Formats: sequence, structure tokens, C-alpha cells
Amino acid sequence: MTEVTSELIKMGHVKPDHIDKYDNMTLIFACQNRMTEVALELIKTGKFKPDYINKNGNTVLSQTCYYKMQEVALELIKTGKSKPDHIDKFGYTALIWACRNKMKEVALELIKMGHAKPEH
Repeated sequence: MTEVTSELIKMGHVKPDHIDKYDNMTLIFACQNRMTEVALELIKTGKFKPDYINKNGNTVLSQTCYYKMQEVALELIKTGKSKPDHIDKFGYTALIWACRNKMKEVALELIKMGHAKPEH
């Protein structure tokens, strides 16, 4: 699947920063459908918006944690642009979603990076 995704991106048939009719970026769609390899390929392009917030107030990182995509979340965090402190419509940050979904590595990485704020 990785090779197919890479080729489609190279050919311009997949736009990493595309927003669908539900206001979700391609990367969020990949996470909703548990497509880890596709999501990682989209991140590799660097052509997506890691700080994107959809109309429901969800960031790419919070959605990745909501859908329990630990490997993808860790890659997003590495970009340094993923808005980990953003509070969604439920009052949760990516750290809260990571903890709720038992994503220990993601939670620890966010804590190490200083994203465990008492006001959240």
C-alpha cells in the first residue's frame, strides 16, 4: 500500500492538504479508516497542514489520538506543528485523547514536551 500511495502522491492524484465535504483533511480520513501506512506517507510529503483545525474544532493530532493511531500521532508530534494544546469541542486536548485511548507512548511524548498543562 505504501508504494501505491507514494506513486499516487507523486502523480498528483492524492493531495495531502485536500479538505473533504466534511471539513476533514486527507490525513484525518486516513486515520478514520485506520490506514496507518497511507497516513505516514501523507506526513512524509510535508505538504499537509499539521496545525489544521476542522469545523468541529478537531486538530489532525487530536483526531489521530481519537482514532488510536499511535504511530501516526508520534510522527505528527515530531513535526513540531501539530497544535497539541488545542482544546476540542469536548474540552479535550490530544493528551487527554491519548490517555483515554491508552496511547502511552504518545501521552509520555506530549508530557515530555511540556503539553501537560493544569488548565487543560
